[in-house]
Amino acid sequence: MDERQLLKHFNAEAEELVETLLADVDLLGRAIENGRPSPALVNGIFRTVHTLKGLAGMANVPSVHHAAHAFEDVLDDVRMGRIRLDRSLVNGLGRVADELGALVRAVASGASADRAGDRVVEELATVRGTSVPELEDAADDLVAIDPRVLATLTEYEEHRLRENIRARRPLYELRVAFDLVSFDQGFRSLNERLAAESEIIGTLPGVSADDPMKIAFRILFASDATTEDLAGLVVEPGGELELLSRYPAAEAVPIDTAMPVASSSIRVDMGVFDELARLADDLAIQVAGLGATCASMARHLSLSPREQFELRQQQRSIERAFGQWQERLVDARLVPLGPTLVRARRLVDKLAGQLGRSVEFDSQGEDVRLDKTIVDRLAEPLAHLLGNAVDHGIEPASERTAAGKAPAGSIRVAAESSGNRVALTVADDGRGIDSEAVRRAAEARGVVTTAAGSRRPLDMIFSPGVSTAAGVSGISGRGVGLDAVAAVVAELGGEIRVETETGRGTIFTLELPTTLVVLSAFLVEAGGWTYAVDVNQLVELGLVEPESRDGRRRVRWRDAELAYHELVDLVRAGGDPWRREGRVPCLIARNGSTQAVIAVDRFLGERDVIVKSLGRYAPSLRGVGGAIDLEDDRIALLIDLPSLIGEEALAAR
Repeated sequence: MDERQLLKHFNAEAEELVETLLADVDLLGRAIENGRPSPALVNGIFRTVHTLKGLAGMANVPSVHHAAHAFEDVLDDVRMGRIRLDRSLVNGLGRVADELGALVRAVASGASADRAGDRVVEELATVRGTSVPELEDAADDLVAIDPRVLATLTEYEEHRLRENIRARRPLYELRVAFDLVSFDQGFRSLNERLAAESEIIGTLPGVSADDPMKIAFRILFASDATTEDLAGLVVEPGGELELLSRYPAAEAVPIDTAMPVASSSIRVDMGVFDELARLADDLAIQVAGLGATCASMARHLSLSPREQFELRQQQRSIERAFGQWQERLVDARLVPLGPTLVRARRLVDKLAGQLGRSVEFDSQGEDVRLDKTIVDRLAEPLAHLLGNAVDHGIEPASERTAAGKAPAGSIRVAAESSGNRVALTVADDGRGIDSEAVRRAAEARGVVTTAAGSRRPLDMIFSPGVSTAAGVSGISGRGVGLDAVAAVVAELGGEIRVETETGRGTIFTLELPTTLVVLSAFLVEAGGWTYAVDVNQLVELGLVEPESRDGRRRVRWRDAELAYHELVDLVRAGGDPWRREGRVPCLIARNGSTQAVIAVDRFLGERDVIVKSLGRYAPSLRGVGGAIDLEDDRIALLIDLPSLIGEEALAAR
């Protein structure tokens, strides 16, 4: 494996490890709040960082190796009990994990990682400086443990013993012996059963005093399960169970006895999926050609009715199988939003701390899945929305109290799947957005025009440079952000809406396609060329008759007056206007709450298509989102109607 391939492998592995790290730190924070931090979870976080360190060493990425090594040292102090595990420490570990993720992304992008590495070290120094040493040792007279067993415990095992004594968890010693020739199987089976119910602290092997052909074990463990339940676990090997604690046994709590299983997943580069999509596109054309061939054979060959039926059945069977394969391909590209929502929680906590706001974060829809490409592109727009919610939306505690609100603000991110679309909402219970202030800011920027004057003033907040912020902060207020959010959402084939109520809060809703690889497109013909349109940009189809008024062509449609355009004029971007009289086939297109009519020559029907990138030509083609292959080696451009028409042309009613 050459250096470039090794670095590519490192980037893929490191990204996954950072996702695991962030998720586990978030789980640890919740466990701290519930009062039951799991040592297994702490050890898991330690192993993740240790793995990242080793991976960086093998790939010769010194910045990540050094940062992970320093992080590992702090985590070792946590797991060994030299630093107390509390909410403040978990917050610090989360900040370090964030910076470590930024470092990994810097390496993956080829940018200089020096500054990102420095930030990890700086955050680790802060965590070290504010950490609290462990409490005084637990009283030895609370348990009766054989000194010979104590002498065999490692430093980590001694720490876990003290922690269990402090938590008043019942401590037990199990003495058991197995035949020498098969002890490994018996011991492993017993260990697994005990680990499901307890925390095993230490194990001391030795020769059985009763039978020299047996190997004996003294197992020290802590458990909240009842003595009766534990005794049932050791009946088969014939072990002796002794309660060592001298304090009352803690109340039994339900224990999850599910054993972890090996992962059945593998890591696949996204380029492989892109190549599969291209092959699927070629196969789709072949399948369509097969259908046409079967239809021709049925018409021209002297086939019996039964032979014609069997031929059509074979054709449909192939089409169904291909459709299922195509669905599996799309499904393989989908990833859950859980890691994204974990990062959203961390970002809100970080911003709230910087601004001195008290904010409670809630999320829903962690299992909702989107195309990996969409999830990656969504990160920055989501950060913009959350930054605005904390900075502009949530009021200081004193202001909220004066308004009769709870001192802590609330921010909620929720995802809900519906068919091939996902609705992502970002809601806060802050001061809301002043629609009139948005209108005045838009007028000051020259955004509001006669043609667009009928739009909701609030919608102008997505226009470039429009901001109602009183000043610039380190988070927002520079007049950029929401226009960038709207632009990215539009590029992804989605829509964005905003609703607000003064003093009650704001809700941004992003409606996004599940995937960009396969989409439902409606094919039309205009000016002798075939074009495709994403069906999600269409309201309906119709035959309309345009009329001219004040030099502009308009259409009355369902009690509304809509702007009228010829698709030929839009794609030619200049030249003589295409003029037709009478009723013409039209697409009624939408962009948020606005609509327009686009005339075409002919409707060709709807089909699922695989979109291909136009590569270096894409930036020069306004309003074109890609291309799709058709039969007979023809190509259709995928038209992005909202960007092609523009805001003014989509002005409603």
